[in-house]
Amino acid sequence: MKTFTFIFVLTLSFTLCFAQDCPKYSDPFAPEARMPFGPYQGTCLDLSVRRSFKILTNKEVKIAGLFPQDVFYIANVSHNQKFWIAKIDKNFKVRRIVFQMEKFPPEWVAAHTQLRIQFTSPIQLYRQDDTRITNTTNELIFSVEAVSPINGPRYGLFKGTQDKFGLAYRMTSIEEKARHIGIEQDHTTYQWVLALEEYQRDSIFNIILNEYHDPEMSFVYHTLKKNCTNELFDIMGLGLGFNFNRFERFQTSLPIISAKILRKLNLIDHSVKLPLFNVEAREVILPEASYAPQLTLQPQ
Repeated sequence: MKTFTFIFVLTLSFTLCFAQDCPKYSDPFAPEARMPFGPYQGTCLDLSVRRSFKILTNKEVKIAGLFPQDVFYIANVSHNQKFWIAKIDKNFKVRRIVFQMEKFPPEWVAAHTQLRIQFTSPIQLYRQDDTRITNTTNELIFSVEAVSPINGPRYGLFKGTQDKFGLAYRMTSIEEKARHIGIEQDHTTYQWVLALEEYQRDSIFNIILNEYHDPEMSFVYHTLKKNCTNELFDIMGLGLGFNFNRFERFQTSLPIISAKILRKLNLIDHSVKLPLFNVEAREVILPEASYAPQLTLQPQ
């Protein structure tokens, strides 16, 4: 009888957890994302800051008040602390990809990595709400990030091994990351331009769009198994045609040694030297810690 009662209570708790409504956000493209497994299974994820990017269908483009065209409309792009829709030509050209490593405490072991993607043409941004505001950016940052469940724990390296966080394939504008990393946190962030041909750069971004499109956020973040760095190296492996043995795969899980791996793969363009991103953020990207003037929405 006790065993039956325990199973009943466990099943009821599990059912009620999934039955809880997730918060309603003020934009139409926030998924009802929940932890797929782990101790917080079924709990809604906090999508107020971090979400996976979402490629809109023609129907969703119309819902957003835009016009379907032969372009990618990508929702949930973070810019100016809001969510925006990025309009990217399907024949896009990537001018440069920069591998970034952001250090954070404890700096001897902890770091976050991301890809800085610069396009040959500006990207139009549309605010993901009813304000009808537009803006532009020349660069996007693709970042694999842990997302806390609502009322769940804050991220920590050890907690990240316990299946307590969802995973976002996140896109932000260069300005958004400059504000957060350079202005707010001033985290030391190294940058390495990747030594890639144009078709390789385009291929990497295509792989992100096609193979890492997970708008419902169906994965769990893990500090070692599925993190900010090994996911990036997996993407580059697909785009450049290289594979890792078991030990090399483990090394790609360690953000702090990512530069060593890039050098081993001959992926660093040594002809280009970039400043620390946190310095570039303050002195070049956002010298006055402000954004470009916002514009009224124009017909496309």
